[in-house]
Amino acid sequence: MILREKKRFLPLNQIPDSLWDVKEGTLKLPGELISSWVQLLDSENLREMALNDSVSNSTGGQDKCETDTHLANKYTGSCARTILSIIDPLDKAKLASDTYISIFSGGDVFLLDIPAGAGSGSVSILSTLYELRSKNILPRYPLNLKILAGEISPSARDYFSRQIEGLKPLLETQAIIVDYEIKDWDAVNLQNNLDLVFKMYEKGKGIPCKLILITNFSGFLGSEQNWDSAKNSFESIFHVNKDDNSHVIWIEPQISKARKIVGKIAKWFFTKFPFFIQENKSEDDLHCETEINCSHPLKDVKFKTRMKIMCFRLTQRNDQ
Repeated sequence: MILREKKRFLPLNQIPDSLWDVKEGTLKLPGELISSWVQLLDSENLREMALNDSVSNSTGGQDKCETDTHLANKYTGSCARTILSIIDPLDKAKLASDTYISIFSGGDVFLLDIPAGAGSGSVSILSTLYELRSKNILPRYPLNLKILAGEISPSARDYFSRQIEGLKPLLETQAIIVDYEIKDWDAVNLQNNLDLVFKMYEKGKGIPCKLILITNFSGFLGSEQNWDSAKNSFESIFHVNKDDNSHVIWIEPQISKARKIVGKIAKWFFTKFPFFIQENKSEDDLHCETEINCSHPLKDVKFKTRMKIMCFRLTQRNDQ
């Protein structure tokens, strides 16, 4: 018997040229995302910083200066990694791409976005869904999306809210209704994390289709002390969100800290959650990496987008 290869939910030949330049082999950010980002830059007088060619090592942070530096210099890279994980034009992260397309196809969905930053994760998903629906690549089934975001920076929480509010009317034209809330979240503060867990339970109750999106956390979790302090928070978050169709997608840049922490997290997951259904034989099967060029939205240049990604299910066995 010849086994046919499983088809992608988003076929490679259906990725629109507004997101992927086949000839140049270049990722493109959605126009709605670019407009939202540029509006933020201009409102905060950050456009000049974004046009500056100096390289920033900012990973974001609690104060406004760190948040603004990341918004100007690193935000588009964070968005590019999320979009790369969705459309996956090089076919390196098929499991993650299929997960996004199946989860956000329609119906009631709960999305947990941590740490949310200024919105690169949620805004990238929403603007990509808008692009795929408006180009008639994905059907316009009604999608009622509840987003709960957690972020430690007050200014980043403000930027997140402003972007989502700006996108909501546009998304409604594609039958995407968004209800969102963003909370103060400190991964190493047990009481603060408990508050988020209670809110997750409240907002996600009765919604079996769930996605936990974790992005750009290796800069913080790369410290042994920080990971040891935060892993109990992730354990409670994962337990509360297990359901019939519940997944985790964890995206990090390909930096040395990310390579170390991703392998550690995968090993921790296999050890801590052995009763969850797994299609993978070992922790090495949970993660992969890919890289691609991306067009800069403000300059006629390309930047390299390198991604390390994990994707796994939180569905519990029926006999447990």
